Amino acid sequence: MFNCSTRPHCSSCDAQTLCISCPTPYILYNQLCIIPCQADNYCLTCDTSNTFSCTQCITGYVVNSSGYCVQNAQCTLPINCVACNASGCTQCISQYYLASSQCVSCSSIINCSTCNSTGCAQCNSGYILMANQTSCRLNCTDPQAYCANCNITTNMCTVCNPNLTLTDGQCPHPPCLATNCTQCDFARTGIMKFCYICQRFTTLVPGGFCINCTSVSSGCERCNTTACLACVNDTQVVYLAATKTCNCTIGPNYYY
Repeated sequence: MFNCSTRPHCSSCDAQTLCISCPTPYILYNQLCIIPCQADNYCLTCDTSNTFSCTQCITGYVVNSSGYCVQNAQCTLPINCVACNASGCTQCISQYYLASSQCVSCSSIINCSTCNSTGCAQCNSGYILMANQTSCRLNCTDPQAYCANCNITTNMCTVCNPNLTLTDGQCPHPPCLATNCTQCDFARTGIMKFCYICQRFTTLVPGGFCINCTSVSSGCERCNTTACLACVNDTQVVYLAATKTCNCTIGPNYYY
């Protein structure tokens, strides 16, 4: 009997210390003892801890009942799919997730910032990932969710603000049509052009309108209907309290 200590998993060797037999479940392959799936040219990943069978084959092949990769004539790769079986796709390319054996783009999940093979993994700031991993919902405590009563545990609204109808735990609302408006007040007024919060450089006036502060004074950031209250954050722009306007006396950009 020759010493086989230099040959991993080998049970017997010849005079040249080349392996000639292996213990179960190893097989002899080119004078080496390997697990069966390592000899499978179509296998990408082997299970080395339990069954010693192949767990993933190259594209166009599937694992059979014996743990080997066999050609799958019924497998036609759907778009954006990298592996499939007779039932359809089993693995998608990056930035796509598997849904009903099809690959769906992560971009289809609005406000999703990161996704994995099963759906969205992380939502944009201010949004909460729902249990099905296929939707990101605005935190129902956010004023723009227009939710009067919010279940924080499930992020589902139970009561909407006035003039809105509860639908699947949300308070759908029409788009805000007010000019220069960040958030409309239609949840309380029912008017799509009645503004509640105006954009920067504009101010809210009675009637739900946003007027442009630069029409009051160039370089004005905050104003009322008749005077500038604050200038833009620029060291070259000064607030003239006497005239309630913004003026610049130095530098390449002038406000008049």
